[in-house]
Amino acid sequence: MATIGYCSNYGPCGTANAKSVVELKPNLDHCPDCGLALHPIADLEPLLVAAAANREAAKGGQSATPAPPEAPDSRPSPAAAPRSPRTEHFSDPAPAAPPAPAATPVQEPAAAVTPPPAAGEPPPAAVEESPAVRRPNRALIAGVAVAGALALAGGIAWTVFPSRPAAAAVAFRLCGSDALGGRLGFDLVQGFLTRAGGTALEVTPFDATGDATVAADVSGNPTRIAITAAGSSAAYAQIAAGTCQAAIAGRPPTAAELAKIQARYPGAPSGFARPIARDGVVVVVNPGNHINHLSLDAVRRAFTGAAANWSALGGAQLPIAVVAPDEGSDVADVFTSRALGSERITARAARKPTLRAVASAVAHDANAIGLVTFSDSSPAKVVALETPNHRTVPPSVLTIGTTYPLSMQFGLYLPARGDNANADRFVAYLASDDAQNAIGNAGFVPASP
Repeated sequence: MATIGYCSNYGPCGTANAKSVVELKPNLDHCPDCGLALHPIADLEPLLVAAAANREAAKGGQSATPAPPEAPDSRPSPAAAPRSPRTEHFSDPAPAAPPAPAATPVQEPAAAVTPPPAAGEPPPAAVEESPAVRRPNRALIAGVAVAGALALAGGIAWTVFPSRPAAAAVAFRLCGSDALGGRLGFDLVQGFLTRAGGTALEVTPFDATGDATVAADVSGNPTRIAITAAGSSAAYAQIAAGTCQAAIAGRPPTAAELAKIQARYPGAPSGFARPIARDGVVVVVNPGNHINHLSLDAVRRAFTGAAANWSALGGAQLPIAVVAPDEGSDVADVFTSRALGSERITARAARKPTLRAVASAVAHDANAIGLVTFSDSSPAKVVALETPNHRTVPPSVLTIGTTYPLSMQFGLYLPARGDNANADRFVAYLASDDAQNAIGNAGFVPASP
């Protein structure tokens, strides 16, 4: 039976925004647009048959099969809306019972509470799954599968499925490096809420505004934490504007950034409240490329466009296709300052919105060379770097932060202690073993305080 998948990276990804489906193949299980893993939808044929039958029956004014759960002109009420999609990093908890009357809060009460599901609400459409397998929200899969079948069978436009309404006001906003857009930010926030006693965790992927959220019920208090991953420069601007309460950044604020922050928070520190992790800025090539290491000078020539053919770097007679993260990315900034000096990445480079998208693009282009972090390098091939003293150093948990030449340090920046109690608690959580394990599991090298 045919198997398709959909992307839930709404906002940055055109495939997700278009509600498009992608056929899954043995070597293609990531979104071709943003590089994130696709959510599979199996057993498509029955849905196609049902959709085609409905389409034929509709010509005669009747329906051959029960109508799909969504109705274009009569959308479900917010109380009955299906839950928001999840990223691949979070399992789907069992459906939560209607919340009990408010208990004594252990954190600040939230501004709004989501109404419980409607009484007698039927279960989602049948999409069987093993309890041991992590899947996105089952109700969403059923809706996407039906809509995908209709689109494929009759060219009918996708219906935008309603999201579950916000469970609470944002407890605090965590902003910072584009590394937060991958697994690290979500895993740390999920761990923080779980450690606080949170249940019924829900993740909303990045939307068109650049926000993602992780929500949970913490001892009866709906709690929601927002994540914005637009880079360190954007993060410090958000802190100065008062729209972000804590940042995981790839560098401390500059003197100019600090002056703006201190205008809002007098006495704001110039450095991190706590170091979090180290990661390596790595050069990646297609897995079929036989080159295993490059000198820093060769890397400079490739990314500036001075070397336009792989033969100039000891490779095949093929053109070099440079792929890089968007300008303003911490990775691009660190690479430019340490490897290029006064030069810049070639204007011919293909820019991608996420590091995962860069790695995916390189993995699918035999001519490509790309720039990502060690933690976000899969499925591309990482090459070792040759230092000026002719020592070849591959990035690893042992070399990043020591001998590897393009290492970067992430830290938690907090403009003021006591300004936001939840942000203060998050800083304390980062010292826990749970947080350190999450950092390591996300592919980073934990940093000692």
